[in-house]
Amino acid sequence: EKSFEEIWNSKEAETFRNKIIKKDYSLCNTDICVGHIIDPKINTPDEIKKLKCHKLRLSYDINCNVACITCRDKIINENKKEYEQIYNKLETILQDIEEIQLSGAGDAFSSKHSRELIKKISKNFPHIKFNIDTNGILFTQQEYEDFKLAGKINDLNISIPGFNKKTYDKIVINGNYDKLFRNLDFLINEKNKQNINNIMIIMVIHAINYKEMPLMSNYAKEKGIDVFYTCYQPWSNTIMAKKYDKMAIFKPKHPEYKKFLKVLESPSLQESHCRFEPFIEEIKFNNINKNNSLINKLLSFIK
Repeated sequence: EKSFEEIWNSKEAETFRNKIIKKDYSLCNTDICVGHIIDPKINTPDEIKKLKCHKLRLSYDINCNVACITCRDKIINENKKEYEQIYNKLETILQDIEEIQLSGAGDAFSSKHSRELIKKISKNFPHIKFNIDTNGILFTQQEYEDFKLAGKINDLNISIPGFNKKTYDKIVINGNYDKLFRNLDFLINEKNKQNINNIMIIMVIHAINYKEMPLMSNYAKEKGIDVFYTCYQPWSNTIMAKKYDKMAIFKPKHPEYKKFLKVLESPSLQESHCRFEPFIEEIKFNNINKNNSLINKLLSFIK
């Protein structure tokens, strides 16, 4: 509803920036934040106000062609009028933008609005690179070529909740496992041609799929791409969210937690192409250190 400048200079934004400058992260959920908490290089809010925004993440469009049980209970296909006004509000700053991330809330290729947004930005601001979050089913070779995206994608993040088809089909309603991996093969080929900078598989971990973490790692290594593991979070009031305790394999009270720790010890998950959100990384680190401590005690006893 507001212009970008109004949002950037709002009291809410300034309050948030002041806290970060003072190293106060009370407004952040550091368990699930995938960014890095670092010392800010800028010391005053006024200096920040004068900065131009170079990276923009657009995560308001919730339209999606699938209904993953961890995310929503139904397919969402809306055409909100207010979406159409967003491009006009952004146009004043797009000249300074270097990267745009889509979308995180839904799937850009299933939304009429987001598709038009990509076309307009790609045509009118050819210098802008895209970071795209997608489930990969609709991102076909035809779409890639129609949108003229060769050389315009920095990061392509593809959500794949299960390596095996049986697991995938349990989680993704209205999915298409075979089409997804066909599309992925094409996109990996484009990466090998240096038309896409980086491809990463995003795997949301829970009780249904955690045993397939090593399999996904092996696949990613074979294809020369990365994989990022993140914990399932009940973002919305879904049927699955009410079963969160049964799904949260990464919580110590879960009956299969020790099995989860065993999976984290898999050699394939120690490879450099595997990345983890901070919460899983901490579990993994503590578990390895604990095991090393026990081994050292045993060696000391033997000596």
